[in-house]
Amino acid sequence: MKLIALICFLLPFLNNDLYGCSAIIAAHNGSFVVGANLDGEGIWEGLVFINKTGVEKQTDFEYDDGKTLQWVSQYGSVTFNLLCREYAQYGMNTEGLIVTTVSCLNSCQPYQKDLPELNGNFWVQYILDKCKSVKEVKETFSKINVLAGNDRYMICDRFGGSIIIEFHDGVVFYENENMPIPILTNQLYQKSIMHVANNTLPSSDKSFDFITTKRFIRANDELKPTEYTLGDNKISRMFGILKKIQGYPESIWRIVFDQQEAKVYFMTHANKSQRFINLDEIDFSCQSDKVMANIDAGEKGDFITELTKYSYPKNYELYQTTMNNLGREITNKAIERHINYLDSFNCIN
Repeated sequence: MKLIALICFLLPFLNNDLYGCSAIIAAHNGSFVVGANLDGEGIWEGLVFINKTGVEKQTDFEYDDGKTLQWVSQYGSVTFNLLCREYAQYGMNTEGLIVTTVSCLNSCQPYQKDLPELNGNFWVQYILDKCKSVKEVKETFSKINVLAGNDRYMICDRFGGSIIIEFHDGVVFYENENMPIPILTNQLYQKSIMHVANNTLPSSDKSFDFITTKRFIRANDELKPTEYTLGDNKISRMFGILKKIQGYPESIWRIVFDQQEAKVYFMTHANKSQRFINLDEIDFSCQSDKVMANIDAGEKGDFITELTKYSYPKNYELYQTTMNNLGREITNKAIERHINYLDSFNCIN
């Protein structure tokens, strides 16, 4: 296993300061609006990436026994990255697949020794590259070991499919009748559902369980009267709910995906102006050099003018800052080695 395998396995979110995230799926006119909070203490940087079609990629891990996974990105996507290029935290692709990530202390993913491995955030980019449906996302688990750390996922597609993916006693899928409440906070999903059904809360002595379950219940109280749908003011309503359930002291990022309009709206702790990206206006071909921007940049409105050429220094700086925030020791040489590897992915058309 390469050194970068050991580095990446330690990544987000092993730091308790970030256990405050939430994700919500709400229906609107036959499609979905998805909201996500990234919560925590401290100053956290981030980059927005435009991920191109026709890029040849492969796993971070190279084995002599042929377990390397190779693919070509089929769909373009917009992602929000905490670590570096190719390591997505949240994103939406041109087929309307939306992926959000929420941490959970009790996660424990299975391991199948004959399958190639992808770090969870790299797997998020993989499914945005390759999948247009929840069904296709589920199928990836038959050919990939997803090293998710403490993460799990809430995902939806343009065909009415939505799913929560957790890791305990194997890979667990919640969908259809097994996903009655389209909300995810930092408690195991079944425990959250149980507390809603019984109208209870965990003991306040267990502060983590108490707070995350309380946020789940509050989000449910906001959406249940309308059967988990949003009205005409769908974006402002979703932002309002996210604000009500934010962790302490306030959200680092607040993101709303509008599947119907192919837009993603966002604001950050450092820049509370509401900005948006319209995927229909993005050139996802390899000919375009507008590929990244600082998530805190820009004024209210269209974010497209903030997009610039790829910057190795900015990508490097984000990687270094995030690892420092997580308290992970890593050499400059190891960071350079990993970024150079990811930057070696080339367009084939």
